[in-house]
Amino acid sequence: MTKNKQKRKTRADQRPKMAPAPAKDRLSDLPDPIIHSILSRLFIDEAVRTSVLSSRWRHLWRTNPSLRFSFTPRPDPDSPPRFTDFVEIISRCLRLCAPLEKLRSVAFPLPDDSSKATTLARWIRFASDRSVERLSLYEGVLGGGRLPVPLSLFACWSLVSLKMQSCAFHAPIPASSRFNRLETLVLDCVDIPTEAFASLLHSSPFLENLSLSSCRKLTRIAISCPSIKTIAIAASEDLEKFVIINAPKLRHFTYFGEFAKLGPLDQVQETLEEAVVISNEERPFENKRKWRDFIYALKNVKVLCIGAWFLQYELERNLKYGNQMPFFKNLRELHWWLVFKEGFGPTLANPKFSIRALISVLQNCPTLGFLCVHLNYYWEQFAEDMKSDNYLFYSDYSSDEKIQKNLN
Repeated sequence: MTKNKQKRKTRADQRPKMAPAPAKDRLSDLPDPIIHSILSRLFIDEAVRTSVLSSRWRHLWRTNPSLRFSFTPRPDPDSPPRFTDFVEIISRCLRLCAPLEKLRSVAFPLPDDSSKATTLARWIRFASDRSVERLSLYEGVLGGGRLPVPLSLFACWSLVSLKMQSCAFHAPIPASSRFNRLETLVLDCVDIPTEAFASLLHSSPFLENLSLSSCRKLTRIAISCPSIKTIAIAASEDLEKFVIINAPKLRHFTYFGEFAKLGPLDQVQETLEEAVVISNEERPFENKRKWRDFIYALKNVKVLCIGAWFLQYELERNLKYGNQMPFFKNLRELHWWLVFKEGFGPTLANPKFSIRALISVLQNCPTLGFLCVHLNYYWEQFAEDMKSDNYLFYSDYSSDEKIQKNLN
């Protein structure tokens, strides 16, 4: 019995062994749309490195419809970064991507020298010729002056989203320019005269989302756009007045700055659902009537983020004349930011009055489900936190993910 088992075992050992099946290359089996989706989340230098993954990936980065360029300084202090080299790298990448027929999105860092304006115009022309949908121009690491906006930008008729940082509108906007597909416009630290901004709005009839932050030379903002849904304003020193003339679809409104520059919101009080209104002024309203009119314009919102100014007259009058607040029948979420300026004491000096004033507000919020009071906040830190939380839509110029998350 034992001998038979040994013979069978010996015969089995003599049989030829099957070679192991070759490992399946799952990366190469991925369809092009999935690979392009992966590459679109990478900066161009990272996307190029994926060419070593497999022979199929070798040239796929050149057909990626989403291009994101970033400029990272060299870590060696003896070898300082030179934007000139990086400009050449971008130009070379664009030449290699010439077979692209259509661009979904592209993000360019601005050259640090105004002499490179022609280079920027050539980059934008490359994107325009491929019907780019999302274009971002952001300030490079090395900084520099505000680069003139090239005329080739106004040929990008296919744009859905335009984000610009540290640019300047020197030449008038051509009367023939039309952005009939533009939905999102973000201008951060951009020099744009009032007339140029008005022309830009006029040429974007279907604009839905507008963000303006620290825009110089813009003295008056008049919004007359039937399709606008979101407005975010960080007022600059040059701004004298902001008014909403016609915005029947406005849902989200954000404003940082002096309330004296802010016009009435009566026209949008029926449609407004979310409002963020913050001022670093000690007394933003000169009289109770203006304070009351502004408060009542916010009475239908569902989400409200306010500062100490909200209780300005409730505190000063010690509730002597009773509850002066409107009835917030739809309010679900309330954020109360106590924002102070360096060198000033707390606006709410008497905690007793602060609590009583806040209670007077809560009594008029029957559907409130969330209350958050932020204490001991200073304006400089507050501004940084607002950027990081994306209350304004310019915190990341090379990605539209945060904007989409906020707008959905």
